[in-house]
Amino acid sequence: MNRAADAIVCGAGIVGIACAWHLAVRHGLRRVAIVDERPPLSLTSDKSTECYRNWWPGPGDAMVSLMNRSVDLLEELAEASGNRFNLNRRGYLFATADPERVAVARERHERVTMEMRPGDGAFFHCNLLHCSGQNRSADPRWTLICCYNARVNDPFKPSQHPAYTPLETVPDDTVLAYGHRASSPDQVFMTVDDDVSEERASARTAARTVAD
Repeated sequence: MNRAADAIVCGAGIVGIACAWHLAVRHGLRRVAIVDERPPLSLTSDKSTECYRNWWPGPGDAMVSLMNRSVDLLEELAEASGNRFNLNRRGYLFATADPERVAVARERHERVTMEMRPGDGAFFHCNLLHCSGQNRSADPRWTLICCYNARVNDPFKPSQHPAYTPLETVPDDTVLAYGHRASSPDQVFMTVDDDVSEERASARTAARTVAD
């Protein structure tokens, strides 16, 4: 068996997987090997909040330029794949990045620490300053974040925001009883042969060039 590879990617996290995809799809390398002692996306990638931003304070604009390019790539992939990874923009709020303001906030406001068990829920106003400590355990942190909207504030026309739907009341132990469910064997995932993102991205680039 020929085990030669055109490229070897060290690390099967989100960056490594993205690099391997671009090498195979965008650059035509058919033999791309990913080396990692763990399963893909199982260390820090599955513990992230899956957020992105292009606001980076600094002496230059290098990071902003890099993130702007990254956001463009994300939007191209979302469009080409029918948004298989549910890309959306919901805003990114920074209350403060000034240590002096943080000190004043801690002095003026009560600081409440919440120690929760699996299945517990917390309800708080969206303007409340809050944070979550680093996950130092060996297990992934699974978090369900729900944003509630008043019934009277129902969207006036169909959009990406869900319309009002009555909530079904379930027993308190439903989440624990459901447990962790992995992907089913019949789960359908995109294959390289089905991926038309390169074709659509090229067409989109050509359209921009013509427009310019």
